[in-house]
Amino acid sequence: MSITPSATAGTTIAAADENTRNSNITTTYNNHSHTDISQTANTLAVGDAAAGNKTIQANNADTNKPFVRYDDTNDRWIISHDGSTIRTILSVTGATVGNHILPSSAPSGSILRGDGNAWQNVLAGANGTELSVVAGVPAFTTNTPNSGSFTRDISTAAGSQAITGVGFKPSSIIIACNIASAAHMSIGFSDGTTDGGIVNRHSETAEVFGVMDDLIISMVQGASIEGNAAIASFDDNGFTLSWTKVGSPTGTATCRYQAFR
Repeated sequence: MSITPSATAGTTIAAADENTRNSNITTTYNNHSHTDISQTANTLAVGDAAAGNKTIQANNADTNKPFVRYDDTNDRWIISHDGSTIRTILSVTGATVGNHILPSSAPSGSILRGDGNAWQNVLAGANGTELSVVAGVPAFTTNTPNSGSFTRDISTAAGSQAITGVGFKPSSIIIACNIASAAHMSIGFSDGTTDGGIVNRHSETAEVFGVMDDLIISMVQGASIEGNAAIASFDDNGFTLSWTKVGSPTGTATCRYQAFR
């Protein structure tokens, strides 16, 4: 800023000179304004009241400056630690839930699960099925079960049978099976590691019902005549059964399952 008149060594500064300098300083100060920053009470407003992004930038030594920015186009607040990598802080409209200042490994719309082992959705859209909490509290999910049915010709060779269409990877399952017009039936349970249940064994013993160990399905047609299945795996969209035969069983087992998330 240059103020007139300027001082010169050996020259007497008159009162009129000082008044002129003061007037110039006052005029310059009054004419100086920050059109993009204003304060009202406890609110600091950044921006020119027109459409467009509004940015608060750190003036550090980096070429690309870190910043906090209101993204006017997408109606959200974003942050960047390096001037280029973007993290969404909050979506104002609620339509897009972005990363909450988390590492790039976090999927969009997610937050770290309380036990630190997996990412979980945070109200993933209007029909979100998962909720998560932080501060060391384990995440929880809605546990809506899904049911369905399948059949198996137990006279066929031993092998795998994949059941799909469940809609999620089960954590536990119940399967009830029978062969039409016969008393061959069983009800089994599994958590993916341990199978068990009850089975009608009247074809081979006076004991009508028995306990199944390590099986989730057992169609008993007589002494050493059985069609059996165990859970081989829980899959992303269902589960896989491992079938075995004892003797030469016949007939088609109709099964109904209830799978839990």
